[in-house]
Amino acid sequence: AKHVEKNTERVPLNISLVVDRSGSMSGDKMAFVKKATNFVVDNLNAADQLSIVQYDDRIEVVSPSQSVKNKKQIQDLVNKIQARGMTNLSGGMLEGYNQTSISKSDKYVNRVLLLSDGLANEGITAPEKLKIIAQKKFREEGIGLSTFGVGSDYDEQLMTNLAEFGGANYYFIDTPDRIPEIFAKELDDLLSVVAQNAKLSIKFPNSHLTC
Repeated sequence: AKHVEKNTERVPLNISLVVDRSGSMSGDKMAFVKKATNFVVDNLNAADQLSIVQYDDRIEVVSPSQSVKNKKQIQDLVNKIQARGMTNLSGGMLEGYNQTSISKSDKYVNRVLLLSDGLANEGITAPEKLKIIAQKKFREEGIGLSTFGVGSDYDEQLMTNLAEFGGANYYFIDTPDRIPEIFAKELDDLLSVVAQNAKLSIKFPNSHLTC
């Protein structure tokens, strides 16, 4: 990308935070996720669009896509999330994409942030199919997927592959102390976007082709 002069007016964000609240996320994992989610809310403003989705075997929209005007109200909803049930990761991820699509615009950086241990056991569970979903959403709709692995027993391969095929970033939340550092890096990455949906086309002259 060409050099871009620093601008005090940053590009607005359109984010969906997808929170795994299945039974395997109880205890420290859920505490980490709530702290991470609240950190993101603290660092957004009214120009940004945010939605929050929670999932176990049921998919629920905690806060639909809207501008971030009442941070305390959003954080109060986050703090009520409790771990339970099975893990329909695909359903939560798809609803995150759906919420992002509601407010999707070329003037926003559009991304889904998935916070999970990746232990999918409901809905679509095949890693290859999940990767295809992430890849298709990124290529066809321009919505990236960043993943945040939580807990020592998380599925590293799945979470890494989802981020890779989803065109964004992967992180591992090992301690609560690292949450500000991790999410500051992700938000900095989002705010550093200078081009989206770029394509490279190469044409070879027929006369130069050899068999």
